[in-house]
Order: sequence, then structure tokens, then C-alpha cells
Amino acid sequence: MGEHKVRPYAATTRLHGHAPARDLAARAERLWDDHAAALLAVSPELEESARLSGASWLRTMLYVVVPLLKPGIAAAWLLLFIIFVRELGVSILLYAEGTEVRSVVLYSMSHEPVTIAAFAVVQTVILLAATVAFQRISGTAEIAA
Repeated sequence: MGEHKVRPYAATTRLHGHAPARDLAARAERLWDDHAAALLAVSPELEESARLSGASWLRTMLYVVVPLLKPGIAAAWLLLFIIFVRELGVSILLYAEGTEVRSVVLYSMSHEPVTIAAFAVVQTVILLAATVAFQRISGTAEIAA
């Protein structure tokens, strides 16, 4: 007989089939809110002064607006990346055989603590690499003395 995998939230999926889509939409809305906050932080006077100095629209965007937006956009993406790496609820509802993501695999391997510890180390390294990349992209990396 084949092994049957238990899907603990299968009943929830049948009752609330729209819940995963609503959760993903809420996360996408949060990303837009973070981007909008970064856009509002850029003063229109900076853009106007670049245009009055003779810069074209493209040059103004590339040399004034985008460098000011980089830290805010990078921070929003980093926060969402961390949320998505840790996500289990939606993933366990939507996974199919052969398409399991890391969190679902860890959940199904709960009886193997050594393997879970190895996965935890890998996840920590991935998150640290993402944080270092964020600091380099946004220009917030501290210079060691």
C-alpha cells in the first residue's frame, strides 16, 4: 500500500478555499504600502531642482529619485522575503506531491530532528545572505574599522 501523507489543513481548504489567495493578496498589499512610503519620503523639491538644473526626466529618475528609493524598496523586499521563507500556513494548504517548499518539507520531517537542524542552519545562512545583500544594495552596510 502507498503511503498517505496527512494534510492537516485539508478541511480548512475545503471550507475556506479563498483564504490562501486572500492571505497572499494581503502580503502583496503590504509590499505596495512599503513602496508607497518610500515614494512619499522623496521630496518633490529634489526632483524639481534637478529638472531646473537642466537634467532630463530619465536623468532625474536615474540619479536623484532611484538612489533615494533604493533603501526603502530593498527594506520592503527583505521584510517580505523573511516572511515568505518562514511561511507555512499557505504553503501547506496549496502544496501538491512533488512541489513541496522548504517549510512543508520541514513540517513533514518533524520526526527527524537532525535533518531539521541542518535545514535550520541552511535557512539561517540564506537569511543572513539576504540581509548582507540588502545592506549592500541600500548602502546601509557599516564600515568595519
